[in-house]
Amino acid sequence: MPKFAAYIRLLFLPVSIGLIALLAAGWYNFIWLPAQLHDLDARNFRLLKTMGEQIKASVDNFDKMLDNAAAFGVKGGDGLRAFFKDLNLDMEGSPAEAKSVLAAADYDDPPRVMIRSDEGTHFLYLGYSKAQNRTQVRYDARMDVSKLISRVVSAAQQSAFDLLLLTETDGTVVYQHADSAADVSHVDLLEESANSVSSKDKETPSLSTKWKSLRSTSGLTEVIVGGATYRLYTQPVQLSLPAAHGNDKAASVDDSNSTHLVLCGLVRSEHFREEMHSMSYAYTLWLTAAVLLALALYPLLKIYLAGRTARLRRNDIIVATVFVSMTTAILTLVFVDLYYWERKSVIESETQMRTIAQAIDQNLGKESDLIGQQLHLLDKARRAEEPLQNTGSEYAPLPSSGNGRKVSIRN
Repeated sequence: MPKFAAYIRLLFLPVSIGLIALLAAGWYNFIWLPAQLHDLDARNFRLLKTMGEQIKASVDNFDKMLDNAAAFGVKGGDGLRAFFKDLNLDMEGSPAEAKSVLAAADYDDPPRVMIRSDEGTHFLYLGYSKAQNRTQVRYDARMDVSKLISRVVSAAQQSAFDLLLLTETDGTVVYQHADSAADVSHVDLLEESANSVSSKDKETPSLSTKWKSLRSTSGLTEVIVGGATYRLYTQPVQLSLPAAHGNDKAASVDDSNSTHLVLCGLVRSEHFREEMHSMSYAYTLWLTAAVLLALALYPLLKIYLAGRTARLRRNDIIVATVFVSMTTAILTLVFVDLYYWERKSVIESETQMRTIAQAIDQNLGKESDLIGQQLHLLDKARRAEEPLQNTGSEYAPLPSSGNGRKVSIRN
């Protein structure tokens, strides 16, 4: 028994620390890393989907905006430009380039859209035509794609990727946001990484063989850009507005009626691995607490396993007291730290949500005021061109809101 107790005292500390390290390594490699990989990929796909929906909603909103312009009798040319200026919208009304880009069949309701490059800048062109009050209203407009995306997608969303690209279905890049010096003009011509190329594709490492599937569904692959490996996430964006074919028929690669775009997010593999291998501060504290408990139990175990006839020396009591006191103090700090970080994260989340709620409330108030001002200006412009039909009211009634009731503007 004394020999057995001596062996236990001798092996307890290294075996305990080794077992804790083994369990921590197994948990880290077989539970933590796979979960992190799945969560990071899901987060990146979720970000791309959110940005795609924001871009789609912004472009689809142009249909309602042009309908309102036609309903209020806004004329093309200077009238349309003034309309966009009043809306504080960076859109060119009746640009001269639209005549050479859009064909006669591209003017319709809802408006047809297409993306074309002009002196290195990609523009979204819209062709709109509608019969309004027995007259044919016809608008054409264009907007810089980079301004459109910057208007609806926040900088925080874009910075989640090292490269954020918006491409057409043929792989042509029409927008690029990069935190690095990398530059991409055609996504489908990128070289695939050796990790993502199957044996049958070894002779054709270009992404062109996979691009048809990547542009149609959410996809993930690894590509090489500027000698560095990136994880490429793709998210298709299908606009509700129909596609315009333009005067250059050969430029249209997609004969479908709707407009298709592809949002691509690229994350450098080194950055992805760093984020995936990063461990939470709370888990580090828990591991520290487990090691400290093993250290604190060692002198107590030595006293417990001592024989009945063994002498209890003063040094043993002092060592046990010091170990237990120091470990208790350190564990207290660890648990207080854990509680503090948990509370701090909750407080920070509540503060952020409160700030967001206040910002939304303020923005809604500003938008409501701007809408009222814009409707007042439009009503004044219409009354200046047409005599009032109802002289008993201060303002002429506006077009029907769609539910059978008339809407009028008041100060």
